[in-house]
Amino acid sequence: METKEYIVILIDGVDYDSFWNDIENTSSGLPHIPDRAVDILNNRNVQPRMCHYALTDEEAEHLKSDSRVLTTERPPEQIGIFPVSPTTFGPSTANVSFTIPPYNASAATGNNVNWGLIRNSYSTNEYGNSTTTSSEYNYVLDGTGVDVVIMDTGIEYYHPEFQDANGNVRIVLQNWTGNLDTTPNSINFSDTVGHGTAAASLTAGLNYGWARNATIYPCKIDTGGAGSIGFATACDAITTWHNAKTNGRPTVALGEVTYLLVRDLISVTSINYRDGGNVVASSPDTSKGMSTTGSLPLYDLPSNTTINLSSQGQTTRLTSVDTAVENMITNGIIFVTAAGNQGVKIAQPTDASNKTNDYWNYWNGTYNGSPLDIQFRYYNRGPSPCTANSIVTGAMTVGLNASSKNYKASFSNAGYNVTVFAPGWDVRSAVSNTTAYPNSLYFLNGSFKQTNFTGTSAACPQIAGMAALYCQAHPTATQDQVKSWLISNANTSIMYTTGSSDDYTNYESQWGGTAGVAYQPIQGLTQIKGTGNTWQAPANVLIKTAANTWSTVNAVWTKTTANTWVQTY
Repeated sequence: METKEYIVILIDGVDYDSFWNDIENTSSGLPHIPDRAVDILNNRNVQPRMCHYALTDEEAEHLKSDSRVLTTERPPEQIGIFPVSPTTFGPSTANVSFTIPPYNASAATGNNVNWGLIRNSYSTNEYGNSTTTSSEYNYVLDGTGVDVVIMDTGIEYYHPEFQDANGNVRIVLQNWTGNLDTTPNSINFSDTVGHGTAAASLTAGLNYGWARNATIYPCKIDTGGAGSIGFATACDAITTWHNAKTNGRPTVALGEVTYLLVRDLISVTSINYRDGGNVVASSPDTSKGMSTTGSLPLYDLPSNTTINLSSQGQTTRLTSVDTAVENMITNGIIFVTAAGNQGVKIAQPTDASNKTNDYWNYWNGTYNGSPLDIQFRYYNRGPSPCTANSIVTGAMTVGLNASSKNYKASFSNAGYNVTVFAPGWDVRSAVSNTTAYPNSLYFLNGSFKQTNFTGTSAACPQIAGMAALYCQAHPTATQDQVKSWLISNANTSIMYTTGSSDDYTNYESQWGGTAGVAYQPIQGLTQIKGTGNTWQAPANVLIKTAANTWSTVNAVWTKTTANTWVQTY
């Protein structure tokens, strides 16, 4: 009997202990359960709904019929499914100019700015049709008291963007697995790619970021090359660490990966395009978001052909990855992820009007020389990490609105499952010294580098940073509360599109989604700390006049480090 490692994932809310007892003991006569004690290969202690077992292919398939089982699937790395960072990098010359008051007199102005700080701090577009603005980013909250975990390719430890106002490094090197080298710039935390440093600087950088005084924890996952750890391992480790905290500090996790199904050689045996229900179509239906361009996902492959996908792959959803993210959220971690840059629609099977329960059969293939049969893949669901009810309770999924205008970038995934859009086009950020991406010298210290960051990976940190500010003001906030705050404040009326909002032939369409451009109304206002140790804007500000009466102040002004006065309330 040949067994393989399978992840068994249970439906949320069933009697977990009862199922684990049934499968781990000899249980003759139980339907769908093997009549033997099944060996545990990975207990995943922090994951109440998942366990890795040694099962035959037939046993794993039969288990899916158990009413308590959501699904069974192989560990992704064993079948050629790997996470990649969903990003591109823009040119090294920025295209916007405005003033930003930093912690010191060396203001990050002109080309040295994250223009999302302005764009997401006003309910209207301060740029209009221009790439410049005189508006300023006036901040009160800075992420103090919040822990930000960057699940990415590592971070350039000594980059000045990750210092505080006094020059102290805000990065903490957490020994996630117990056997990592926690010395600065060790292989387990250094960033040889550049992606993690850029994302961290937009989330919590001293000049480029939102949460400028948050504590930063790099977690180098397997998009980062040598010294990294698996995404599933990272989810478990971060959850365990968060639960062990006794200081009450909130955790915001930024998880920017897209899972790709990679093959050396794929022989396409059949493609069954399904148009809702059980109707099989003979060709792709563009009205349902099925691609005819040959770009990812590859919906338009002819039957009985052989193609090489070693450099391309296909986005895919993994229930085990999504469940691990759901567990992080259940345990109180605020989780934000990028929508992805494949230019496809992402939705959920519960969204019946969008036909997201459809799939197509397409290949028998090989991975590392071994045959592997993939029977079908769903379309219009996007990549993991995501969650089953993402629009309501799950991961905050961020799309990209291009330049200073309010339209969706052509390559940004969109649809029902995108929570909000944020600037992610040609955004200035820090980058690691060893990066191969276009870069220039950091404007405050020529020993370090900066770059222009483009992709949903540049939009996502804007939202993670805003979430950290909200958690500073509301330390006990849940994922639902943070997400509701973002959705309720996002401006949906200004998203520009030509044609209808569900026109799948129009890349500016949201493809059935309704997400708006993010707007956070908590920065730029004078904040007071209430009795519940939370920050809030005062209802009004009063002064006593010469006539001994109280009058409402029209505005509050504060003096910046550049010795100028700006209106803050």
